[in-house]
Amino acid sequence: MAHSNGKITAPVGIDADIAPVLGVGSYDLGYLCSNAHGKINPWARYKPVRYESLAPGENEKWWQGWDGNCGIMPKRISSYQDSVNWANGSMNGWEYTPPTGGKFPFRALDFDVPAGTTKEMEITVSVSSQLVQAKNAKLWVSLNSASYIGSSIFMVALDQ
Repeated sequence: MAHSNGKITAPVGIDADIAPVLGVGSYDLGYLCSNAHGKINPWARYKPVRYESLAPGENEKWWQGWDGNCGIMPKRISSYQDSVNWANGSMNGWEYTPPTGGKFPFRALDFDVPAGTTKEMEITVSVSSQLVQAKNAKLWVSLNSASYIGSSIFMVALDQ
């Protein structure tokens, strides 16, 4: 068994590691990687992401995904009120984009967390009630680097 305290490390087994850590009864790799069960932490650095290689090389940054967004993307919204509705404390206007199979294959090793790389990160977006009442208001959230700029915090998952 290659998991301890909810962290999976190689060798990764579907029935011995992935399913028990996620707390699901299925051993189907597609089901486990697609997040149909909703139990994958979308903010984790090492999680199933859309990447076109079935077996990424050792130096590939597969965890960044095919688009470089680490498996998350801003939720598409059509109005300002939608942005207020999505700033709800869970994904805060972001959505997790797990692999779909085919072009973006399911890989058990996406669950492998290299030793010494686990860090917790929490992101919260709050919207002022005064801003909600403003007409033609825009809300911009950007994750760029781990630094403070004025009253905004910009963050990014850095490659180690």
